[in-house]
Amino acid sequence: MRAMLIAVPFAFSIAGCSGSGSPAPDTGDTATPSATASPTISPEPGASATGDAFAEPLPGPTDKDPLSLLVYWKGAIESGDFAAANKAWRAGTTPAAVPQGTSPAIVSVGLGQQEGAAGSIYFTVPVTVTVDGPDGEQIPATGTLTARRVNDVEGASAEQFSWRIVSIDWN
Repeated sequence: MRAMLIAVPFAFSIAGCSGSGSPAPDTGDTATPSATASPTISPEPGASATGDAFAEPLPGPTDKDPLSLLVYWKGAIESGDFAAANKAWRAGTTPAAVPQGTSPAIVSVGLGQQEGAAGSIYFTVPVTVTVDGPDGEQIPATGTLTARRVNDVEGASAEQFSWRIVSIDWN
């Protein structure tokens, strides 16, 4: 099998950018994250943290680039629409819990690796979901997301030809 690295052609995260061009003044105060601080886990499948529906269409069988699925999943998580995020998962799999905090999550996606195996293509990529904890501290959850699609297998369904998440292994 030959592995191929895929670079994300644009930044997935702009966390830390203030838009003003100058850093915030240093007040001398430094926050020490609480040893017991941990993000809460996403609500039941189908729930939305904001109540707003995510309006982007779920990538289908004609979207052969796995990045289209990552953009969709990232947008759904960042908007707090967990029902939409859960649609990015392969049918028959259980979506992994995603951290939630006191403000919307920020999702960062690293470089992915794509490889073929027995009629399927797998795409693995490091992801980080950062949330604000109860005291305003940023709490990152880092893991590896794996997506899969069928690789031109005759008779496969539209769902099988579509990129879908099969696992997220949180560190």
